[in-house]
Amino acid sequence: MFVFRCRARVEGHRAVATRCSGLAVRYKDSVLVAAINEWW
Repeated sequence: MFVFRCRARVEGHRAVATRCSGLAVRYKDSVLVAAINEWW
């Protein structure tokens, strides 16, 4: 359950939501930046 809440929170960022169809590396980097932004 915790993973789904975190994923929904991170995918709320527009950059992450639009990267779903892109390269996996770019998606991973976008998720990382969004997670750092949420934590910061």
